[in-house]
Amino acid sequence: MSAGRLRLLRWSLHGDAPLLLLLLLLLLLLLVLLLLLLLLYLLLLLLVLYLLLLLLLEELLLLKLLLLLLLLLLLLLLLLLLLLLWLLYELKRLLWKMVLRLLNFVLI
Repeated sequence: MSAGRLRLLRWSLHGDAPLLLLLLLLLLLLLVLLLLLLLLYLLLLLLVLYLLLLLLLEELLLLKLLLLLLLLLLLLLLLLLLLLLWLLYELKRLLWKMVLRLLNFVLI
């Protein structure tokens, strides 16, 4: 491959590099958030054990509030998982576009 074609390839991939870096950083941030959320769910397991104890003591109002908190946290996890799946899809699409562009320059 000539130096001119390599320079042209470098400049053609240069436009997608900031977007790719941003997507990678967002993916890393989401993975850290998911790890923190898993830690939160371990604490939530302790909360469920506490709820069982409250159920034995028949503190129903507090039990209902804590169960509502549990449902809200489950919805938050679902939202974060959907966001992670969307970011993975965008990253795959961008990488595939870059690979096709690279193959186009190599094969021509």
